[in-house]
Amino acid sequence: MHHQDVEPLCSDQTIVFDGEEFHPSPGFEDIWVSRSGRVYGNNGSSGFGIKKIYRQAGKRHVKVMNENGRETPRVLTVVIWTAFNGPVPKKYHIIHADGDPTNHALDNLELRKGWT
Repeated sequence: MHHQDVEPLCSDQTIVFDGEEFHPSPGFEDIWVSRSGRVYGNNGSSGFGIKKIYRQAGKRHVKVMNENGRETPRVLTVVIWTAFNGPVPKKYHIIHADGDPTNHALDNLELRKGWT
């Protein structure tokens, strides 16, 4: 279900969609995320709505617009973490604390030093 009539006015706003607050994710154009791990953004010609999550190389990704206006896959946990905590530092990664790779809630994401 796409909601073209809910398009945010600018990327520095918190928006409410389906009764849930979404915060902008800096560095990811037209992407907002909720604490529960839902991602809202521009779906191209379909308008704005909840973004589809897919697997690539064993991790869940979401497509975001790059600086050239093309969709580019980004690791979902990084997009969510960035919205609430800022960029993931070099030599760190995000893990799912409960071990469930489908639970993208912010309180289930932990920053760890080293590589996966």
